[in-house]
Parts: sequence; structure tokens; C-alpha cells
Amino acid sequence: MSDALIPILKTKIDDIQVDILYACIPTDFAGRTAASVIASLDELTVLKMDEQSLQSINGYRDSQTLLSVVPNLYNFRTLLRVVKLWAGRT
Repeated sequence: MSDALIPILKTKIDDIQVDILYACIPTDFAGRTAASVIASLDELTVLKMDEQSLQSINGYRDSQTLLSVVPNLYNFRTLLRVVKLWAGRT
């Protein structure tokens, strides 16, 4: 869908909902692994991306920024799981 705010593929695998975001990366990253592309996304590279791809990648970047300031990842992830379970039951 070309008019979608963020291109997304929704699927269910073994009763687990999976959402896959789509982003077009600049051609100067051709031939590189996905991990190296994501690790090297900086402001100059992001400016070359279209608006839909920029919004798709921003969720990942925001998550990484948040995780970089959390002092204890194990406790944080446990808390997120508890909140998710609690929210699903209300």
C-alpha cells in the first residue's frame, strides 16, 4: 500500500503475532549486512530516506536509545513483560 504511513507486514507464527516493518535504505549501503546498516544509520544517512522509511526505522532507533540508558536490562524486560500481561487482562 503506497499511501500507508508505515509499511508493515502482519503475520501470525505459532500463535505469536509478528509485525515486520519495511524501510528502503539508501543505495550506498548495498551489499552490507542488515546489522551493519542499522549500526551506521546517522543523521546524514537518514536524511536521504523517504518519509515512510524514516518513520519505520525511527521506532527501532528510539528503542535502542531507550535501552542504552537502562541500567539493568533484565529487570527492565521483566517489567515490560509484567505490564504487557497486566494490560492484556484488563
